Amino acid sequence: MFLRRLIWMSTSSVRQLTLLAASAWRNMLFLKPFKIRTNVVLREMKRRKLIQKMIEDLNVSNEDAGVIFKDRIVSEIKIHTSTRHDIVSYLFDGVPLAFLYEDLMMPDVIRDGPLGGHVNSLQKSSICSVAAIPEKAAHGKCSKPLAVGICNMSATEFGAAGDKDKAILILHTSRDKLTELCPPHLLASYKLMDKIEVNYNIEPVSPNEVLFNEATTEDGSSELDGDDLLMLCFLRALCSLKPTDLPLPVGVFLEKMAAEGILSLETIDIGTTRLTAFQKDHPKLQELEQGLPELSKLSGNTCDSDISFVDSTDSRFAVGNFYFGPPALKEVRMITPRIAPFFASAGYRMGDGIEQSEICHIVGAYVDSNNLRSAGSRDLINVNDLLVWICDPNLLKESPESTLAEPRFQITFQDLITSITKGLKAAYRITYPPESGLVPVITTDNKSLKLNLYETRQSAKDVTRIAGLSNFGIDPKPFTRYIQTKLACSANLTEDPRYGNSVVVQAQGRHITALSKILTETFGLSKKWIEGYQESAKKKSGRK
Repeated sequence: MFLRRLIWMSTSSVRQLTLLAASAWRNMLFLKPFKIRTNVVLREMKRRKLIQKMIEDLNVSNEDAGVIFKDRIVSEIKIHTSTRHDIVSYLFDGVPLAFLYEDLMMPDVIRDGPLGGHVNSLQKSSICSVAAIPEKAAHGKCSKPLAVGICNMSATEFGAAGDKDKAILILHTSRDKLTELCPPHLLASYKLMDKIEVNYNIEPVSPNEVLFNEATTEDGSSELDGDDLLMLCFLRALCSLKPTDLPLPVGVFLEKMAAEGILSLETIDIGTTRLTAFQKDHPKLQELEQGLPELSKLSGNTCDSDISFVDSTDSRFAVGNFYFGPPALKEVRMITPRIAPFFASAGYRMGDGIEQSEICHIVGAYVDSNNLRSAGSRDLINVNDLLVWICDPNLLKESPESTLAEPRFQITFQDLITSITKGLKAAYRITYPPESGLVPVITTDNKSLKLNLYETRQSAKDVTRIAGLSNFGIDPKPFTRYIQTKLACSANLTEDPRYGNSVVVQAQGRHITALSKILTETFGLSKKWIEGYQESAKKKSGRK
């Protein structure tokens, strides 16, 4: 049977619906790892019957049903819990929304204080979510739901008991194993302890929709040219500058505009230039404004509203709802304990990754803020105690002002950059598409940058295995189901001792050539990332 209550959780940007009906025993259902016995995608007829029954039993309106169930892939899984009971769950696009349950004993949670707002509608046996509400919740702010359960009594009965009785029977917590069923790109929306506004009526418009609508021209023409769009953004940024912002350190790419008289630049060091003036009424900029109406509209606006740019991924390599494109690999430097005190002022900690360009910027800012440049030559840097600690002693030169009582040393700016860079460990930053919900990873192990594809034998049968999929943002579980369909073979997850008993994907048969083609053409991975890559043999034309 299904529970006949509905839970609404609202945030400032999205409304989330949770349909929860589960079994719980003396130990919480999903607190320990569980097994999935079966996983079947429902056919259209059974899918329609299930959705219709949920709409009727849960009293879902037609408007809400269109948001919750429309165009969703419904899967039925049977979960075998640690208590040796089987539970049937229904997943909508990989998210568990509904469960079949039995009336058994459930664990209790005791509320240590009065109930928060919006509790008058809570009745006995109704479903509710548990959130952390601080004492100073004057503006209706609370955390995202930490647990979901069933009310043990109504709000009136709980108040009559002095707010000290068992209030809620917990079914599912935010840190149990059930969250592993949710796709990684959706887990970010369930991040704990984020403050949200308790507002059930306002449904705001996404800022991205406004930006994309304004970017489309009325006559349906193509978007702005790349150079014009760059100029549009650059001019808007310059118009927002204040006189107190100058002089402003900028890159050397602005020298072209300085040659045309649009900007006035001042070179203060090798590779470092400052912007000192800007001619807003320059004829070239006026001509650009007349040619681009969007530029005039944006440049005339104030900067009170924030504009955010969303990184888009290549949709050619998006596969289902578990893969959103290949990651980006970039060489960085990892901050070591010896160099960490120098970068602490810039907000970096030991173990963080930093790019080479950022190193030069931080070093230059540190030297200028501490007035360490020599009066005789700006390329020479007076070394203080911190720089003495992190610099290579062989690169230090004795200063003309040095004495036996107070020795002083100098170092060139380039040698200073070299010394600091040598003290940092080479590493790689793996950045995943934002839609995946995966955080960037920094690694110093070159082996983690390889996806291993190899053949072996198991139980007198040939099998093909793939190790290291998770390093490239590929979830092994849905990938296993994907290759089962594409290769028409049996595939499963197994542990391989040669990779530290890590979980690898195993497909029965010899499929290195086919998998190499899938990983490069469908998933967009580079050949150099795949250890064991094998191209298909070219067909020879003609007869021998």
